[in-house]
Amino acid sequence: MILPYTMRLVVLALAAGFLVNAGLSLAVWRAAPLAIRCARRFTAHAAARLLLGLRLMPAAAALVFIVAWCVPGYFWLERPGLERVGGFCLIAAAMGAAVLGAAAARASAAAVRSARSWHGWRAAGRYVRLRGETSPVWVVDAQGPLVALSGIWRSRVVVARGAIQALSPAELAVALRHERAHASSRDNLKRLAVALAPPLLPGWRGLDPLEQAWLKFSEWAADDRAVAGNTPDSLSLAAALVCLARMKSRQRVPALAISFLGASGDVSARVERLLTGSQEGEPGARNAAVFALTRLVLVGAAAALLLQPAPLLWTHLLLERLTG
Repeated sequence: MILPYTMRLVVLALAAGFLVNAGLSLAVWRAAPLAIRCARRFTAHAAARLLLGLRLMPAAAALVFIVAWCVPGYFWLERPGLERVGGFCLIAAAMGAAVLGAAAARASAAAVRSARSWHGWRAAGRYVRLRGETSPVWVVDAQGPLVALSGIWRSRVVVARGAIQALSPAELAVALRHERAHASSRDNLKRLAVALAPPLLPGWRGLDPLEQAWLKFSEWAADDRAVAGNTPDSLSLAAALVCLARMKSRQRVPALAISFLGASGDVSARVERLLTGSQEGEPGARNAAVFALTRLVLVGAAAALLLQPAPLLWTHLLLERLTG
């Protein structure tokens, strides 16, 4: 098919992004069982970061490849005009558009469900400053075990009146700290990023185990930050989990809201960690410094590579073969 200059760039970017994302998704899929086993040796906070980074790596690499090499190289080395694009490139571009559409549909559906849930909670509740709490929470007139974090940019802790009545003051306080730990970690925003990450193929769920493991470790990390190594708080949080898990409720928390009971179904494992004192507390300053230094090194290496013309030339030659 013969395409004009701009349309050829769009097709090329879609095809290149699809191939990079597909190849790395397959690699992550094969490495996921080993990564999950290795994550158990880390703190919950570090394990959640590792698994989230691995899950988002194919999409992030595809985006960087397109923005940093594909598009600049095309504008620098490609001449305007009509050129023929081969069938393989067109098929890859169509698949790229399909997986982007699937990711957009997944994220949009999750956002719509979350917005509907928040509107329902807002209609049935109001902001209340509970005794002993410095920040108000949204209290919903319902008898279920609802304790959740809603919202991406402006997160709000939502609590059902039934949960307030069922929990002791100490249990309620540590449950609210658990949700605020999710808020400080921007876990709802991370869930949106996972939903937006394109799959290898539309409908492919090969990375679901990795996502579930990340959800589990993020819950453990929030538990650890909530109790901060304090034994009475650990017992209170375990008691709150058991109490709310025994309450029956038909209401489901949407994907972009975080329920206190979690989405990974490991309440018993969380209770066991809390009772055995295996939580780690707040992430240390040393771990934060290591992660910050690693990010700085990676960004610096990428910037240094972008300043070299050779990678753009090699990338353009590779993409020329793709379009042929």
